[in-house]
Amino acid sequence: MRKARLLNWTAGAGPRIGWAARVREAGAPLAVRPYRLHFTARVLSWTGSAVSPIALAFAVLHIGGGAGALGLVLAASVAPQILLLLVGGVVADRLPRARVMVWSNVACALAEGLAAMLLWSGTARVWHLVLMSGICGAAAAFFTPAAGGIVKEVVPAEARHAANALL
Repeated sequence: MRKARLLNWTAGAGPRIGWAARVREAGAPLAVRPYRLHFTARVLSWTGSAVSPIALAFAVLHIGGGAGALGLVLAASVAPQILLLLVGGVVADRLPRARVMVWSNVACALAEGLAAMLLWSGTARVWHLVLMSGICGAAAAFFTPAAGGIVKEVVPAEARHAANALL
């Protein structure tokens, strides 16, 4: 008898939660305005960070750089992240996390904007893109630790699991 109950449970005879209820539960943190703003900002930031390496590849090829130049530009982003991540964590713990995140994004946006202007004017060189990539990598070293701890500041404790899952 016990084995039959176990088989029924594993076969799906247990309690079921409907799809609509699951979606409502997963989206519950979005009802909190500070989290909703944070979530929107993170999605926009992540989208820009995901597209940036693709744009960099085309930019390097456009100015006449090859595979080595592209590798240098992409490595220039990773090296500062590795070197400054611990410092970024300390800064994120000492200063308001939201402020660290905003200034990190502003620094990267300014560097990318300057690189875009140089590309549009036709005066960009590989070292410009290396410098821009390094600035964005350094900014990411400060952004990542700050973003990792901000959910607990903007979401009630009972909704943190769902909030982290959405991110």
